[in-house]
Amino acid sequence: MNDEQLAKMAVHLLNCQSYVEGRPTYACSDEMSIRDCTKHMDSDTWTSYHLMSNRARASKIAI
Repeated sequence: MNDEQLAKMAVHLLNCQSYVEGRPTYACSDEMSIRDCTKHMDSDTWTSYHLMSNRARASKIAI
């Protein structure tokens, strides 16, 4: 999995958590850039996305 795929997986994981919590979700398709996927995030969501992204990267390293 490359960096772009990991970043998009983090957006999808964040979307799952956000959906359950009743928070906004963010469109993120294979055709979109990661910038397009994250451009509407507010600062709190951006921070959560980075936490999710760091966890995804750490999981990749551990495998």
